[in-house]
Amino acid sequence: MQKVSRIDPNFQKHMQLEVQGDYAIKKDEKDIDTALKFYKQAATIKPEYFEVYIKMGKCFEKDKDFENATKNFQKAVDLNKTSPWAHFRLGWIFIRNGDRLKGIEHMKKSLSFDPKNADVLTKLGEVLLREPNTFDEAEQFLKRALSIDENIPDALVSMGRIWEKKGNLEEATRCYEKALKQPVTNINAYYYLGVIHEKRKDYKKSIQLFKQCLLVDQEHFGACLHLATLQANAGEAQKAAKYFKHALKLDPNNIPANFGLGKILHSTSDNAESAIPYYEFVIKNDPKHHKAFCQLGIVYLEKGNLEKAAEFLKQCLQIQPKYVLGLVSMGNLLFETGHSKTAAKYHQQALKYNPKEI
Repeated sequence: MQKVSRIDPNFQKHMQLEVQGDYAIKKDEKDIDTALKFYKQAATIKPEYFEVYIKMGKCFEKDKDFENATKNFQKAVDLNKTSPWAHFRLGWIFIRNGDRLKGIEHMKKSLSFDPKNADVLTKLGEVLLREPNTFDEAEQFLKRALSIDENIPDALVSMGRIWEKKGNLEEATRCYEKALKQPVTNINAYYYLGVIHEKRKDYKKSIQLFKQCLLVDQEHFGACLHLATLQANAGEAQKAAKYFKHALKLDPNNIPANFGLGKILHSTSDNAESAIPYYEFVIKNDPKHHKAFCQLGIVYLEKGNLEKAAEFLKQCLQIQPKYVLGLVSMGNLLFETGHSKTAAKYHQQALKYNPKEI
């Protein structure tokens, strides 16, 4: 460091400290405190040096200290109002904090100073895609990004989402497949491509893609839930249970995962009661979930608790009077209690709505 300083008189003390901070992060990404120590010293020596505030902001952001990250990015913008990178970082932290309007405003300012920055164009497109009434604008930004670099995985995945929303699954597939060919891809390319193959009833391919997604990110909830459902539909109860349980580790309050695991336990366990807590959780958190009411009715019917079975099946049919399994189950209950004529009416009704489901 001293040798460099002697050779280049412009390599001043604050720059030396900045480089030491950079080196600390490069050596160990978790060594944020050491990097911040050097950056703060650099800022003390030269308070108008806006670049170092961006670096401090990134350290705080990495440490999930969003308040201090925002303060430092704002300081960088205050010191250099035409810095595209300062506006981008401030915009992104606003978005992460939930202030999307401010975030979008600063990201657009960033683009006004650097219109061909493909990374900013991509991020802005991604954000606008999630906003109401900004679909066309999102598409424009993403197309601009891909016109600069046609192989940006994040832009390709978001453009795939655009095509899906337009109903063009062929173009969406092309975008996702191209994203997967890149050296570093966006894992959602596996997920969205898996969903498309699931829609096409190519279940083998969709299962393969969801598994690949989970190999890259074990906490990808969507892939886990889709995989669990596909395995359940394929009759692979043990595999389905494994994925439903993993989904519930990621999100214990998820309604489909609780219901799915309840159904698997109900159909495979020697003790049907093991499914009850999952069904009860569903109806408590979604009082209009007619299928969960029906399944509870079936469990109690199997247990011989006809009063409780009737209670839940009635609630099921109040919510959805044309639910075939509910009608059949109510018919079975009435038959068990000796009301064969009334039971026949429920069975006939079920046949009228959808005989294939019986």
